[in-house]
Amino acid sequence: MKRVLSLAFLSFSLLLPACSGDSPTGGDGVSFSAELQPIFDANCGACHPPAGGLDLSPAGSYSSLVSVVSTGYAPSMRVQPGDPYISVLYGKASGESYSGAMPPVNLSALEIETILLWIQEGALDN
Repeated sequence: MKRVLSLAFLSFSLLLPACSGDSPTGGDGVSFSAELQPIFDANCGACHPPAGGLDLSPAGSYSSLVSVVSTGYAPSMRVQPGDPYISVLYGKASGESYSGAMPPVNLSALEIETILLWIQEGALDN
């Protein structure tokens, strides 16, 4: 019962910033370049370099993710703007779907929330 209440509180607290329009790190909306790309740089770039099939470098990450069909989970999109729950990026980052979490070292709750909100806000290239 305690776990159910904790999960309900976490779910509710994740929705509050989305309702107010504030980014989890402050300001209005999540910035791809200022908030998402640093997550990729710190956690993902070593396994997803520019020469790979999924380029998470600063120059290629946005165009490699948004509205792109996942090669491993087709017909799912890597990022479906507006819907994190069918986006492979969110499913892998949160460990909720698509067979296992990525990166292998878990992201923080704030990093996962940032990804979720960015996708909910329309996955803007900002």
